[in-house]
Amino acid sequence: MISAYDRLNDHVYGRARSVLAPEVRNSQYAYAERLRSALKDGGRWLDIGCGHDFLPQWMRPADRALDLRRWCVTGIDMDARAIARHPGLRHRVIGTAEQLPFEDNAFDLITANMVLEHVQAPARLFAEIARILAPGGRVIIHTPNVHGYTTAITRLLPDRTLAPLARLLLGRRAEDVYPTFYRANSVTDLRRLAAASGLAVDACELINSSPQAMRILPLMVMELLLLRSLRWRRVEGFRACLLTTLSKHSPNNT
Repeated sequence: MISAYDRLNDHVYGRARSVLAPEVRNSQYAYAERLRSALKDGGRWLDIGCGHDFLPQWMRPADRALDLRRWCVTGIDMDARAIARHPGLRHRVIGTAEQLPFEDNAFDLITANMVLEHVQAPARLFAEIARILAPGGRVIIHTPNVHGYTTAITRLLPDRTLAPLARLLLGRRAEDVYPTFYRANSVTDLRRLAAASGLAVDACELINSSPQAMRILPLMVMELLLLRSLRWRRVEGFRACLLTTLSKHSPNNT
């Protein structure tokens, strides 16, 4: 049940956003749009670190809906409890991102939604992605920007405070807060890892997201003002998230 405070907070946020930064939205919506564009075709899809759904459950059902009729969807995650709850998978695999137990050229689409920051050995992950991605296939990565203001602040905090803070600000349960390393979370690192693994970078965008301090009204207003300033290209390096699309060229195109 939504509390009176949360209803008030949502109302104030809506009014403040419409005045200060009407273009602001959560980066998950940009990821969802990129994903839906990729799903217009059909084939075999692997969602790495899939958790318990493709998109956050705070999104409205209409915004989370995906057309999977032409897709055979596999998810892999280390969290057996989370993946068991996932409603959209045909195949569920318990495993790590750095060692993907699939045949070469097995997938036409590979996604990683807020996963890359948790990977300890990203070079191995990218090599594995290149191996199992079919020629002509695509990869979509949505992850925090290590130079973004939200990540910079988070990395200054003691680890013991992260789970309580995530619960306070985002309503996230402690079991859904995982260790972070940020070893492939910049434009430079993503381009380097892609090149080393033989993948092409089709797009690598720095994007804003919604305020993290939405439940603390004074901080929320200050954050909206900051987000408004980050619209300018010269300071885009401080935006919160990265949305990257990679591809593997078919032999005829190399």
